[in-house]
Amino acid sequence: MKCIRFTTLLYIASVIPKRKNIPSDAETIPLLGHSMQAIALPKNGTITYELEIENDGDYELTTELIPTHPTDSGDLRFSIGIDGATPEIFSLKEPFRSERWKTNVLCGQTNRQITRHLSKGLHSLVFKALDEHIVVDRVRFCIFSNDNDNFTPQ
Repeated sequence: MKCIRFTTLLYIASVIPKRKNIPSDAETIPLLGHSMQAIALPKNGTITYELEIENDGDYELTTELIPTHPTDSGDLRFSIGIDGATPEIFSLKEPFRSERWKTNVLCGQTNRQITRHLSKGLHSLVFKALDEHIVVDRVRFCIFSNDNDNFTPQ
């Protein structure tokens, strides 16, 4: 397993949860995104993911979306709720030609992260599009360790 160092943290494992309950009015777009199967969600559309965690720990959830632009001068918001907790709201809207906007366009992806402590067992994640033009590429959970010398890959 390849490990990548992030400052003082050591990347140990990445898990891509299983998609479930994709709404019928969502559109899967073949060959789009790093997943090659991005999903365009309508406003208020949700995707539920399930994830089996093998070890307790602090996990970073990364949502990877296709950078889009609101044609209605609105926002590009979505929410993430884990295990029924109050969802956290994110915005993808960036100032035109800002450094982050440029990076998103050049990479073909825009990312948002949150860190949560998860216990061993089955967890659910609900991704909800709060505005139009939300295109989901991938969702990943990564576990990190501060112990750079002694670790066991998950």
